[in-house]
Amino acid sequence: MGKCILNKKIKGRLGKIQGSRGQALIIVIFAIMLLGILGWTLTVMHSGSVGINQLILESERALCVAESSVPWVLTQLYQDSNWRTDSAHGYASGYAEHSLHNARYQVVCRNPQGPESGFAVIVSTGYVPKQTSYRTKRAIKLILEQKSGLKFGIFGLKSIDMGSQAQIDSYNSDNGAYNENGNRAQNGDVGTNGDVTMSGQAFISGDLSTGPSSTFNDQNRVAGIITHNNKAPLATVTVPDELANLPSSGDLSLSGSSEVTLIPGNYRYSSIALTSKSKLTIIGPVNIYLTGSSSIWVSGQAKIVISATSTAPVKVYADGGVAFTGQGLANEVYSPDNFILYGTGLNPRSISLSGQGNLYAVIYAPTANLTMSGSGILNLFGSFFGNTVTASGQAFIHYDEALTSTPNLSTGFKIASWHEI
Repeated sequence: MGKCILNKKIKGRLGKIQGSRGQALIIVIFAIMLLGILGWTLTVMHSGSVGINQLILESERALCVAESSVPWVLTQLYQDSNWRTDSAHGYASGYAEHSLHNARYQVVCRNPQGPESGFAVIVSTGYVPKQTSYRTKRAIKLILEQKSGLKFGIFGLKSIDMGSQAQIDSYNSDNGAYNENGNRAQNGDVGTNGDVTMSGQAFISGDLSTGPSSTFNDQNRVAGIITHNNKAPLATVTVPDELANLPSSGDLSLSGSSEVTLIPGNYRYSSIALTSKSKLTIIGPVNIYLTGSSSIWVSGQAKIVISATSTAPVKVYADGGVAFTGQGLANEVYSPDNFILYGTGLNPRSISLSGQGNLYAVIYAPTANLTMSGSGILNLFGSFFGNTVTASGQAFIHYDEALTSTPNLSTGFKIASWHEI
């Protein structure tokens, strides 16, 4: 009897143990299933997160690719301000496209349309990985405007060389004549993308900006600050179609005491050459295109006179070399922006301003080597741009600060607006 009771107790305990083991096994199996589901969920979530992050990265890359077209477009415009992605410039499709690493951009540069304003419009689309099978794309639109005004008294694209007694300061023609009633200042800024050489008594009454590789740091020769961060190219000059399409009238040559007057209008010659006591009077507005290798030559007591009766500037586009003596150009308006000389030749030419006297002019010739040399006191009022610029002798340059706001003068472009489309 006692054994039976004992066996029953043992069997009861064994049943409870087996029941506990079964419950534990069920719990373990359930936990394994739960961990498996959790692991699968985390894997799926991680996979989705990676996919989303990849799309975000590719979207940002597509935007960067679209933006990377802008420096290329600006380079084309600096070389030719009339450049557009049209059939006239070799883009029959109306756009240009370039491949980058596993990406591509398609860019349009066109004139403003409809309500758009400005100088040019850039529309660029970036594709990743490439246009034919892209996963993402983004597009931007920029409005470009031309920078108005000339900010330097002297600018040499490649170099500046000032020696002997050459100096530069500033005044503002809107406030009257130079150095009258305090109209003289130290804003005769000088700039170059290259280096500067100064010797003798040369002095800059203004700031000096050079290229990044410049070694010039002589603060004793510069009244303002010296910086080394210029990299911008100068925009080339394009001859307006109304001048380029004119038939040439050949050479305009005057000698002895000959006199000729050009009334307002457009003219095209091979060259203008004045000798002895001859005189050419020009009444603006006048636009002249000179195509000869020697575009302007004025010597002796000859002179070109910009008439005081001019109602607008005289603009000369010269493919070739130019040579003026100090008294060879008489600007009776006494405003530099009333006579603008554009150097349009692609090959380097020489523009020489020499002698003594007063010359009021703006010279913008990014491919010409410009020299200003005073055998006597040569006062040059205005702004002077060249490929290289050399000033020597008694050449005194007086930058006209009024040129910073002259609307018909421009030395580059600026982004007026940017937005994603």
